[in-house]
Amino acid sequence: MLLNKILRKFDILAIIGIFVFISVFYNISGPSIYMWDEAVYANNALEMSQNNKLLPLYTDGKISEYNVKPPLVIWMQYVAIKILGINELSIRLPSVLAGILTCFIIGLFGIRNFNFQIGAISILILLTIRGYVKIHVLHSGDLDATLIFLQLLTFCSFCKI
Repeated sequence: MLLNKILRKFDILAIIGIFVFISVFYNISGPSIYMWDEAVYANNALEMSQNNKLLPLYTDGKISEYNVKPPLVIWMQYVAIKILGINELSIRLPSVLAGILTCFIIGLFGIRNFNFQIGAISILILLTIRGYVKIHVLHSGDLDATLIFLQLLTFCSFCKI
C-alpha cells in the first residue's frame, strides 16, 4: 500500500518533470535575440566575455549607461558564454535555470503548506501561463525570470517553508 503510494507520487513527479523540461527548453534557441532589453543584456555579456571585465558593463567599448541594475544575470550569461560559446542558449540559460528553480519552489511550497496534489497542480498552472513561459520571461535573456525567482525565494524564506 505504502509502496504503491510512493510509486504513484514518483510517477506524477516524473510526468511533471518532463512537462517542466519540455515547457522550459522547447525551442529555446529557435528565435533570434530580440531587439529590446535582451539584446542589450546579450551585448553586455558578450563584451564582458571579450574584455574579461566584470564591472562596469560595456556597450560598444564604452561604459554602458543604459543598464544600471545589478549585473547578476549578465554575470551568469557571461559564464554560460564561456562554457557554451556565443549562442541564444547561453544568453537565455539564466532565465531557464531560474524558471526551473521557481517551479521547484512553488511545488515545494504547495506540498509543505497544503498537500502533494496542490504542489503538483501549482507547477502545472505556472507552466501554462503564456506570459510566464513565452518571450518576455522564460524564453528570453531578460532579468524577469531571475527577479521572479528571487522574489519567490524571499517570500518563502519569510514563510519558512
